Amino acid sequence: MRPAVSMNPYLMFGGIVGNVSAGTVSACATLATKTKDIEMDNGTTYTATIQNHSRKVYHMAQGGIAGYNAGTVSDCTNGASVKNFVLANATKGGSSDDANSRYYDVGGIVGLNAADGTVSGCTNSGLFESRSTPRIQKVGGIVGYNKGTVSSCSNAAEGDLVFASATGQSPYNLRVGEVGGVIGRNEGEVSNIQNAGDITLSRTENNAGVEMKFGGVIGISTVTIDGGAGKNISNSGTINIGYNPTTVTTD
Repeated sequence: MRPAVSMNPYLMFGGIVGNVSAGTVSACATLATKTKDIEMDNGTTYTATIQNHSRKVYHMAQGGIAGYNAGTVSDCTNGASVKNFVLANATKGGSSDDANSRYYDVGGIVGLNAADGTVSGCTNSGLFESRSTPRIQKVGGIVGYNKGTVSSCSNAAEGDLVFASATGQSPYNLRVGEVGGVIGRNEGEVSNIQNAGDITLSRTENNAGVEMKFGGVIGISTVTIDGGAGKNISNSGTINIGYNPTTVTTD
């Protein structure tokens, strides 16, 4: 089943499954036993197990286990690095078309967890790293964008993020960045989620109107978060804001 978001190109990919449209994925693991180097135009080389440097995809969902989930992902672990390089002047041999890269959801376990989706009992220890410019990005150690249920999950991985073009100023690039140690953007139910990983924003677009929302556990939530009565929602990692943030909030 394709997510009902638009008729524009949609890319869903994960270390185990690209699209969990129904059913259950359980007791699976993505390992960091094999990696691939990515060479950038500026000569820098990055190494990753799960990597994305697509050029013209309107909506992308990328996860260490699953890109998109409308079923159940349970008791899974990701130890592989998840990296995104969708930006102008990106990998050698071509640059992305910024005007066509709009939405990006990336998580250590699941990129986009739909309203019917459940993610439970999962852990992430794989580095999530982004060098990207799509306009609206949601990045989390477990789930990038949650509309469903996330419970009993923990992230111990570091996040290293650069949301900017080579110049740091483009009419097509980042407008909203939502980053959390566990969940980037939450519109669903959460309980018993913990983050122990450090998150660093090294650079973002130097444009008026850019909004960055960072949280140790959740970047932004549109619903009530209850951390009491055994819900156990906690953060022991650090948040490091670096170069050129325009508007920074910690929801």
